[in-house]
Amino acid sequence: AKLNVLLGAVHVIVNSASPAKFDMLLEAASAWKDVPVLVNKWLTVQASAASQPGEAPVLDRVKALMNSPAFSLANPNNVYALVLAFCNNGAEFHKTDGSGYRFWLESLERLCKVNSYVAARLARTLDHWKRYTPDRARQMYQVLTKASQIPGLPVGVQEVIDKSLGRIS
Repeated sequence: AKLNVLLGAVHVIVNSASPAKFDMLLEAASAWKDVPVLVNKWLTVQASAASQPGEAPVLDRVKALMNSPAFSLANPNNVYALVLAFCNNGAEFHKTDGSGYRFWLESLERLCKVNSYVAARLARTLDHWKRYTPDRARQMYQVLTKASQIPGLPVGVQEVIDKSLGRIS
């Protein structure tokens, strides 16, 4: 119960404009560094946060976290906690500038070389691209098309992308 209260408090402060949140996140990272499940929760809270005025976009934070010792692309749970959590962060992932979709493509390309199963899970995040506004749907379609042309694309990922694009049923 205490852990849920603590994680709830972290979630609230990360989604606030409090200048203390970055110090709190560093303290949590230090305290939790040896507990993988807590590290993943720490990653997820940040990837699913909302941008606050005057702060860098959440995507910048996600990219920085991908280069931190707390994250490994070879660890599926890290990928689910950070990359997939960001791709499920509606307001941040679907920004009109398309940066979230470009990040999806870059991440997919990297993951295809590391773990095709996890890459296929990531590919599924754009399954329902047709349900979005025309401008976002067009951008998603474009990155899906680019993804289908990744050299050496694993079969499972290719199937997910082809199905998303309506090439197979």
